[in-house]
Amino acid sequence: MSRLVAVGLMVASMPALGGCATRYQEMGATGGVTAAQMTDDVWRISVRGNVYTEETAMQDFLLLKAAETTIAAGRSHFVIVGMQDV
Repeated sequence: MSRLVAVGLMVASMPALGGCATRYQEMGATGGVTAAQMTDDVWRISVRGNVYTEETAMQDFLLLKAAETTIAAGRSHFVIVGMQDV
């Protein structure tokens, strides 16, 4: 296999692998984001991705879900109280 063909196959497969990353979605078998109400004004936001999902993407998912949850609760601001990797 020529070097040019090998590089072409590698470049062609990159979008396919990128498509395997967890997308912003409700929690499911392939990962996602969920919000669970703990008290009147405290919510636990959980994010799970797969090996193809970048850490920065999961952080963005967490912030987006926190913002959506805040707006849905009729509030205008949120504060991150703590973070935990499991």
